Amino acid sequence: MSNKSYRHTIKATAILSGAQLIEALLSLVRAKIVATLLGPAGIAMNSIYQTTLNTFFQFTSLGMPQSSVRSISSNIEDREKTTLTINVFIKIMKILAISALIIFLLLASTFNKLSFGKTGENTMDFIILSIAIASMTLSYANITILQGTKQLLSLGKTTIIGACISLLFAIPLYILLKHKGIVWAITIGYIISFLISLKYTKQLKFEKVNIPWNKIWEHAAPMIKLGVIIMISSVIINLYSYFTNVLLRYFGSLEDVGYYQAAYSLTNRNFAILSAALFSDYYPRLSSQLKNKVEFNNIINEQAEILILIISYVSMILIIFAPWIIELLLSKEFYIIRELVLLISYSFVFRIIWLTLSYVALAKGDKKTYLVYDALIGNGFYFIINILFYHFWGLQGIGFSCIAGTIFVSALLLIVYGRKYSVFYKKDFWICQLSCIAFLSLFMAIQLIDNIKLYYSSTIIIFIMYSIYTYQALNKRLEINSIIKKYTKK
Repeated sequence: MSNKSYRHTIKATAILSGAQLIEALLSLVRAKIVATLLGPAGIAMNSIYQTTLNTFFQFTSLGMPQSSVRSISSNIEDREKTTLTINVFIKIMKILAISALIIFLLLASTFNKLSFGKTGENTMDFIILSIAIASMTLSYANITILQGTKQLLSLGKTTIIGACISLLFAIPLYILLKHKGIVWAITIGYIISFLISLKYTKQLKFEKVNIPWNKIWEHAAPMIKLGVIIMISSVIINLYSYFTNVLLRYFGSLEDVGYYQAAYSLTNRNFAILSAALFSDYYPRLSSQLKNKVEFNNIINEQAEILILIISYVSMILIIFAPWIIELLLSKEFYIIRELVLLISYSFVFRIIWLTLSYVALAKGDKKTYLVYDALIGNGFYFIINILFYHFWGLQGIGFSCIAGTIFVSALLLIVYGRKYSVFYKKDFWICQLSCIAFLSLFMAIQLIDNIKLYYSSTIIIFIMYSIYTYQALNKRLEINSIIKKYTKK
C-alpha cells in the first residue's frame, strides 16, 4: 500500500470529520441559544420536530441515499453509466420528495396529537414542516451524488456553509418569533442545505437524460431493494436502542436511563463524526473497486489502520480527561458515569473491525448478509448482552458489555465476511491494533492508582510514549517528516 493512498485516506477523514465536527459545534451553539432564549420548552419542541422529521425521512426515503452511493460510485469510471444512474436516482428522489410532502401534510394533525397530546395548536407547525421534509429529501439526494462521485471538498463545504448560514437565519427567528420561530428555523435550514448542495452538484455538469418510465424502474430496482434493506436495518437498530432505554427503566430507574444516555452521548459523539466520514468517502471507494479484490482489501486495511490510530488517541483523551469533560459538558451530578465513560471509550479500540467491515456487505450489494449478520445478529447480541450485564452489575456492567459485545460482533463479521468475500486484515493492522490496546489498557490500569503523584507521573509518561508511537505510526504511512522538510525549505 502506497503512502499516496494512505494520504488520501487521512485527507478524506480529516476533511469530512472536520466538517462534521464544525457542524456538531454549531449544533451545540444553536442548542445553547435555544436554551437561553426559549428555555426547556424550546429545546423540547426543537427535539420533537427534528425527531419527527428524521423518523419520517427514514421511512419515506426508502434508504435510497445510502444504497445509491454504491450504484453511483461503482460506475464512476464510465461517464455514460454514471450519468444514467444519477438521472434515474434524481427522478426517484423527486418522486419521493413530493410523496413525502403530501403524506406529511395529510398526517400533520396526527403528528401534532402524537407529539403534544392535543389538537389544533401545533398542527400548523407540522404543515410548515412538510416543506422541510421535501427539502431534506432533495438535499440528501444532492449529497448522495457528491458522495458517490467522491467530491470531498464540496461535501465539506456543503456541510459547513449550510450549518453556518442556517444558524445565522435561526437566531433572529428565535428572537422575533420565539417558540414559533423553531419550525421556521428548521425548515429554512433544510432549504438552505438543499440550495447549497444543488450548487455543488451542478458543477459536476452531468447532462440530463430523457429516460422512459419502464427503464427508470428497471435501473432503480436494485437501488430500491438495497435501500429498503438498509431502512429495515436502521429501524431494527433504532428499536434495539429504544428497548435498551425501556429495559434499563424496567430493571433499574429513570435516572439510570439518563446516566446511560449522558455517557453514550459524551463518548459516541466523536465516534459518530468518524462514522459519517466513513460513509462519505470509505463506502464509495469500496464500491468503486468491486472488480479489484486486491485494491478492495487494501482500502479496508488502510482505513482500519488510520482509524485505529485516530480513535485510540481520542479514547485516550476521553479516559484521561473524563472528570473534566463530564463537568464541562454536564455537571458534577454526573460524576457517577465516570467509570462507564472510561469503559465505553476503551471499547472503541475493539470496534474498528466491526466499523470497517459493516460497509463491505453494503458495497457488495449483499442485502441478506448485511441484514442478518450486522443488523439482526450483531446488534441483537450487543443489545442482549448490554441488558444482561446491566441487570447483574448495573451501569458499570454496561461498560464491560460494550467491550464484550464489540469483540463478539467484530469476530463474527471477521469470520463470516472473511469466508464470504475473502477480506482479511494484514500484519500492519494487527500490530497497530495490539499496540493501541496495550497503551489504552495501561491508561485504564492507571485509573486505579490512588496516589496522586504516582497517578499524574504515570499518566504523563504513558501519554508521551503513546504520542510518540502514534506520530511514528502515522509518519510511516504518510511520510510526515518529508512533508515538513519540504515546506520548511520554502
